[in-house]
Amino acid sequence: MQPAVATLLQQLENTEDGVFAVDAHQRIILWSKGAERILGYAPADVVGRRCFEVIEDPGHGNNPCQADCNVLFVTKKGGIPPTQTTPTKTKSGRDFWLNITHITIPEANSRQPQAIVHIFRDVTEQAQAQDLVARLAHYMHGLPKQGAASAQPQAASPTTENSLALTPRELEVLRCLADGLGTSEIADRMVISVSTARNHIQSILDKLGAHSRTEAVMAGIRQGLIKPPGNAK
Repeated sequence: MQPAVATLLQQLENTEDGVFAVDAHQRIILWSKGAERILGYAPADVVGRRCFEVIEDPGHGNNPCQADCNVLFVTKKGGIPPTQTTPTKTKSGRDFWLNITHITIPEANSRQPQAIVHIFRDVTEQAQAQDLVARLAHYMHGLPKQGAASAQPQAASPTTENSLALTPRELEVLRCLADGLGTSEIADRMVISVSTARNHIQSILDKLGAHSRTEAVMAGIRQGLIKPPGNAK
């Protein structure tokens, strides 16, 4: 590692926000005091481990932090990875949400990353508030409208309840499926890896209770999440 890069990483150790850096193989090479304060792991707990072994998905099924993740894929293509919000757990096991910004330090005369710096902050309260709003919206949607002729309230189906959990990226993937795109074509359109596209599709199937991509598209149209093909306007 270049001396200037090593010096920069040392300067990031004392930031208020959490900071960790990984090498091109996703192994953690820096874990700041802010990261220790937020997630509870000391540098000795995590340095040398791969990042997705630490920033784990606590069961939400939509964790962008994984082997050969989208951040690494976009970085190697010379792009700028978007800021992400992801669920994880603290060392003590508490559910947590992080908003992560990524900064790439390239190799000299190359687009390949020498290190990728992740700057993160706690957005757990905001994420919980958004979840509460979604639940309230779902509840209000199931109430009969005033003045409706003896309308009987209907229990929301499991499919409708789960569909509210679709993320903006999953909705974008669902629209791609409605356009008839395959996994590789979706990856190309969204500038993500094939494995990430495949993970999004599986998450959509699970959340919509669908057994196939066609069923997922039909469920999305039925629930107003997407428009039927040919009715994009």
